[in-house]
Amino acid sequence: MNKAGDFVFALVVYAMRCIEEGETERLVRMGIGAAEVEQLAALRFGDIQRMARLESHCLDIKVDRRAFADMIRRIRADGHAEEWEHRLIRADAPLDMMRSLYGTGSREYTRLRQLYEVSSTGRPREATADEETRLWPVLARAIEAAEDVVLPPLEYIAISEELGVPLRTVWRESNALNKQVEADGLRDLSEAEVDSAGGGVAPIVIAIVGGFIGAAVYDAVEDELGAALEAVGDALSAAGQAMQED
Repeated sequence: MNKAGDFVFALVVYAMRCIEEGETERLVRMGIGAAEVEQLAALRFGDIQRMARLESHCLDIKVDRRAFADMIRRIRADGHAEEWEHRLIRADAPLDMMRSLYGTGSREYTRLRQLYEVSSTGRPREATADEETRLWPVLARAIEAAEDVVLPPLEYIAISEELGVPLRTVWRESNALNKQVEADGLRDLSEAEVDSAGGGVAPIVIAIVGGFIGAAVYDAVEDELGAALEAVGDALSAAGQAMQED
């Protein structure tokens, strides 16, 4: 089949699909009317095969340059999206992350993991206390900069590599932070650490610079501080009574 035959064949197939799907406005824009529709309907398989011998076509071609540029941009964007999708797979992104960002189904997810020989399985593990303390401020700043609770795909990889935290864990903690953001919104609080009343175990990050905090976390810290102050007050009161008895 030569170039002209290719062109006419593509036109006929496109027109037939428009007829089948009732898209008459597309036919009209191409200059195809009722007479042409009848002629297309009368074509036989042998007629279509003979298109290969055509040396000229019947098209008056005009390219919409703006639409053409938009089409090329979409094609390239789709290509970048596929590259990012595969890079996330290679970084061991969990299924729910891929489904949320790209709509990747379980079958395609499994195929890509096999393709890149990614073998880990199971749900993303919880962050350690150290990882959580380092992750949340970085995630919060990224979310604030993006003005969206869902970050650009490569941002998750950058955070994972910067902090040395598995991508699966970064995604899990991002979701936890997102739930607080969606529930409570922005709070203009500075970063702080609170020790437990017993003198000290892991610090509790109750706020993030320019970031977010959930009401439940805030209330929990407030209750802990209240209990600590009450314990101190009781101790001072007991000490005062002892001194009076002496």
